[in-house]
Amino acid sequence: SVPGLLPSAAVPLSSRGYHKNVVDHYENPRNVGSFDKTDVNVGTGLVGAPACGDVMKLQIRVDDDGNIVDSCFKTFGCGSAIASSSVATEWVKGKSVEEVLDIKNQDIAKHLSLPPVKLHCSMLAEDAIKAAVKDIKAKRDAAQQLNQIQSYTHTPALFQRARWAMCSCATPSQNLSPPENLQIAHYSTLYGCNCLENPMGKSSLCCIPHPCDHLPR
Repeated sequence: SVPGLLPSAAVPLSSRGYHKNVVDHYENPRNVGSFDKTDVNVGTGLVGAPACGDVMKLQIRVDDDGNIVDSCFKTFGCGSAIASSSVATEWVKGKSVEEVLDIKNQDIAKHLSLPPVKLHCSMLAEDAIKAAVKDIKAKRDAAQQLNQIQSYTHTPALFQRARWAMCSCATPSQNLSPPENLQIAHYSTLYGCNCLENPMGKSSLCCIPHPCDHLPR
């Protein structure tokens, strides 16, 4: 959880002047709560509006196919901000991470009949959805890259066949395709390999066969 974020029931609201949908989502908020933000399957969007002090945290839980199976929120702000958060968590469920990007603040504002002075609340909800999607995508990309690197540590024959440095002036080795060459060079860099030579005197490394003691054999 984020310090300073309160469950929706912490902010009093008078129903006078508010649409029934706002009152409903304020008095009976959907999906108030929090997920573990370190979970690779959880995307977290934390956004705020400095002008009014509203802070919104929206989280999504995504399956292996990229579909949102659950969502929750915590919001510190007015009734319209809380209602917008509640609606957003309901609307994202069952959709893919790409589909929810089509949810616009105008749709939320229309559903809640928000007055012009409260449109920033629905904008926060849209921004929170986008931020949560951005977060889950970043996590998935990082995990995929890590898995690719780790896969090479379990393929010693790959390193026995060739140990090359790959750059823009390089040509593919006879044993490996260019993408695999690039992965080996990246792996070598991660392990801090500085034993590669540059016989052509260029600023970048050329594709030369040179054994690296840091790579597994």
